[in-house]
Amino acid sequence: MMEGWLGNDTVLMTIDITQIWIYLLLIGPLLLYMIATAGVSLSKAGFNSAWSLLLLLPVIQVFVIWIFALKKWPRVGMPKPKEEDNKKDIVS
Repeated sequence: MMEGWLGNDTVLMTIDITQIWIYLLLIGPLLLYMIATAGVSLSKAGFNSAWSLLLLLPVIQVFVIWIFALKKWPRVGMPKPKEEDNKKDIVS
């Protein structure tokens, strides 16, 4: 007379297509914001902004953050532009 080890009152959770759309509408803008801000930060640091797409992969994102934190940054140590050069560009 045993129905199963979970019993008669077990309700399996099903996901409807409307629930998926609601989830995407709530989480989608957050993911886009995360990718956009990471892309801008990476491009300012001298990296390709396409690397920000790796933040969508749950386990890999931890390693990507560590790689960028410990890697030699391309724009570190570059000489700063002189103000005279900036004034020439503005006047020209």
